[in-house]
Amino acid sequence: MKNVWFAMPLFGLLLGPAFQCRADDALESAKYSTDAKWEIAGYNNEEIIYTILVTNQDSRIIHCNALLKGFYFENGEKHSISDRQGSTIFPGRQVAVGHWMGMDQSSGATYEVQCHAI
Repeated sequence: MKNVWFAMPLFGLLLGPAFQCRADDALESAKYSTDAKWEIAGYNNEEIIYTILVTNQDSRIIHCNALLKGFYFENGEKHSISDRQGSTIFPGRQVAVGHWMGMDQSSGATYEVQCHAI
């Protein structure tokens, strides 16, 4: 067990332990699942949206970073894009870590998600 102590700044005294936590808990891998989906939106169904979803399957709050790589067209030229987004997710919740519009669905996209307990 690891004790966590709080200091009282007025008198310089230690008040604690305030709570105890096991060091092993912080080292255990976070449990989560990921999914991604393409959607068509907009007034004339002209906008393509790519969304990365993360579901927290852990009993702890987790923070996740998603890295996206894909392509889009501008003035007939194909360009690559990469982006990183982060989100904090409470237990049992699903969050859209990011939405990307205007990507080229036929070229596909790849993503990587890394999460850790906080």
